[in-house]
Amino acid sequence: MNDLDQRLMLLGRLLGTVRGLPTAAMYLARHGVPVFPCASGFKRPIVKGGFTAATVDVRQVETWWRRWPDANLAVPTGAASGLDVVDVDRHSDSDTGLLSFGRARDAGLLSGWSSLVETPSGGLHIYFPADPNRPQRIWQAASAQVDFRGDGGYVLVPPSRVRQKDGTLGAYVLRSTSPAPTAPVDAQRLLELLAPPKPARARPVPSTPREARNSDAGRARWVAAQPEGNRNWALYFMSCRMTEDGIAKE
Repeated sequence: MNDLDQRLMLLGRLLGTVRGLPTAAMYLARHGVPVFPCASGFKRPIVKGGFTAATVDVRQVETWWRRWPDANLAVPTGAASGLDVVDVDRHSDSDTGLLSFGRARDAGLLSGWSSLVETPSGGLHIYFPADPNRPQRIWQAASAQVDFRGDGGYVLVPPSRVRQKDGTLGAYVLRSTSPAPTAPVDAQRLLELLAPPKPARARPVPSTPREARNSDAGRARWVAAQPEGNRNWALYFMSCRMTEDGIAKE
């Protein structure tokens, strides 16, 4: 068993058995999975550098969760952790994301998954090993209600919880681990299935124009210009780019 297979096995064990955010954070760090804290009940990083500050330094992780014992637990995706995640959204008025998941599964594009985690909205996080020889950046297929979290992104992991519209806290919960061999997902083929090139707007969020990333006003204009249904993703995308640009603050 190689290091990545061991990491996936350990992550699956964490998702299913470890209770308590500080305990889970320490468990992952000790086993080589970088982590960082997000605000309690939210997906927003609370340390300077955001996902780029993720670490396996046990002392640093212990310091963070001693300061914020209720902080949500997040892991950077892509090369930083060796984990890619397909994020299947679910909205109260639509099962489009789950139908897209079914299409991709039937096409054989999701066969190498390692863990399935149910998200607070009732969607899915599908974990795969990242291919170290083929970096894959994050993208969104908005009309299919599917996001890909690879290089340049992050996800919350169990036992994190996120505040819902009704004020309750919804949890990330492990639903299944795969006994079959794992394999990297081909994010480009998945995107082409879910958002084939045509007039529809479902496509990866393009790199933001440099001028949009250089000022608060430019960033706000770029997010506001996104079509309805795409703004939550645009906020996530822009916050990740700000982190990479060294703009995000603690």
